Amino acid sequence: MWYRVDQGTEPNNKIFSICTLKTVGDQITKISCLESRSTHISMCGNGVVDHGEECDAGAIGLINADICCTRDCKFHPGAVCSDINTQCCANCLMAHRGTVCYDPHVVACRRKSYCTGDSYTCPRPQNLPNWTPCLEGGMCHNGECKGFCEIKSLRRNLSLKACMCIEPDEDVCKWCCYDNSDPKNPGPCVAHSTVIMKNGRSCYYGYCEDGVCKSKVVSSIRRITSYIQSVPRLGYIKFLKSNIVFLVVTSSLTLWYLHFLAVSYYPKVVDMWYQYLDERSAESDELESVQAQGVQNDQEIKQLPKDYNTTSLELSDTTLREPEVETKHFTSEQSQDTGTRSFPYDSVTTVSGTKKLSTASDKSGSTRLEL
Repeated sequence: MWYRVDQGTEPNNKIFSICTLKTVGDQITKISCLESRSTHISMCGNGVVDHGEECDAGAIGLINADICCTRDCKFHPGAVCSDINTQCCANCLMAHRGTVCYDPHVVACRRKSYCTGDSYTCPRPQNLPNWTPCLEGGMCHNGECKGFCEIKSLRRNLSLKACMCIEPDEDVCKWCCYDNSDPKNPGPCVAHSTVIMKNGRSCYYGYCEDGVCKSKVVSSIRRITSYIQSVPRLGYIKFLKSNIVFLVVTSSLTLWYLHFLAVSYYPKVVDMWYQYLDERSAESDELESVQAQGVQNDQEIKQLPKDYNTTSLELSDTTLREPEVETKHFTSEQSQDTGTRSFPYDSVTTVSGTKKLSTASDKSGSTRLEL
């Protein structure tokens, strides 16, 4: 429901909302609850004169506070009617002829009704003449106050429906209508009168005050719409105005999706980056280890004893200095009983493969190893 009370000039003002219908419908199980008199059971104090009751003053009758009706739903001595239960009853007696029993509000579009002096029931009031002004630009028609757009439709044989103008600002608080001759393709909502609605009347953004639609709470949509309205009226501006809700929703979803991607994939990207750095660091450490091992091998070769000149491996300088060659270091063992030298290795690994070691004696009697 709208937070302000409406004037009741529009057709839907007299129709219950779906929520209200459901709430009331859940409580109604039988149509008998809408009957003016209960035929099933008498209940004194419900405000309705049931079978066997003379009157029923409701809650005030139960505490014996009514001057006409007792707590047992019977007339007090001297009373013939109840002011609460009948319209043409005055001080527990029948009202005189000409007593006003129905004084309608201007929105009702009906005349006053008077008691006849011979009945407790108020006669049905007569309708005011058609086209009698009622509320805020409306007129009476067949006893009902019709709104501005309905009256204009009846007088000019149109099919206009009331609506609220969104733009321009000078028309927001005027009587606006749209053509509903084709319900599948209704016309635009435009102002059909230069008359400004009264202060307090609801408008699209809030309420009208001196012809200006004011809102206590300025929403984001309102700020965006106000900005767009200040831009020159070009084709793309009109498109934005017509699709402002769609654009705002789309932009919000896009930002949300980007935020979701950032939150979801950022940890994975960070892990991949650190993994890459770890691999690079491991490769660098391995390279430094290989280089250090090569330097150590060169130093060990240079530190071999000088007596290996007579009994040594006849390896070329190129072979010793090749970085790709995996060099085996031999240790000589001095035999105490024969005075000969022996080597624990019978093969050596080179770039070209593994070769057997063989011994050979030269003319001087020295022994050498040959590959």
